[in-house]
Amino acid sequence: MDAACVMEAVEHAERMCRCYWKGVPPVEWHEAFCEGRAAALCYAAEHPRARTATLVRIAKRAMDAYLYRWDRERKYIQRFEVEWEDGAEAAHTLPQWRTEDLAAEEGRRMDVSRAVAQLPLSWQYVVVAALIEERPLAEIAERMGRSIGAIKQMLYRARRQLQQELAAYAEEYGGKSRDDSV
Repeated sequence: MDAACVMEAVEHAERMCRCYWKGVPPVEWHEAFCEGRAAALCYAAEHPRARTATLVRIAKRAMDAYLYRWDRERKYIQRFEVEWEDGAEAAHTLPQWRTEDLAAEEGRRMDVSRAVAQLPLSWQYVVVAALIEERPLAEIAERMGRSIGAIKQMLYRARRQLQQELAAYAEEYGGKSRDDSV
């Protein structure tokens, strides 16, 4: 089977998938399409007598898998953003009769929350999932479609950035920064 037939089969699979995945940005569609095309081309190279219907199924499954992972990650991040906004809104509506110590503690929490909010979204996801929700790195890696090493690297970099941003906070409240311990 030649490459033109494979491309035609993949484009047919793309048209079929479009009706199921409305609202997905064009960039994501292009990546899903490329993943489907690659899967179909690999199969066609190994099985030269493959039928067009088989290639359509392979391409459609590859695109569906990619878009499913994208949709699941997007929904998880949206849930995190909504919870984040609810928490920020709740902090502004606290009763005024709180003691100064409790108000100061709340302010410190908001400083940490702001520092986490300044991280890239993928780092935020890793920090929340690994450190707050205490999920295993393997599960986080699977959900994000990345290797465990990449997740460890993101977590390390996020911790370093948070450490730098919160160093002044630690000194102000009597803690030591890591640079002072040398």
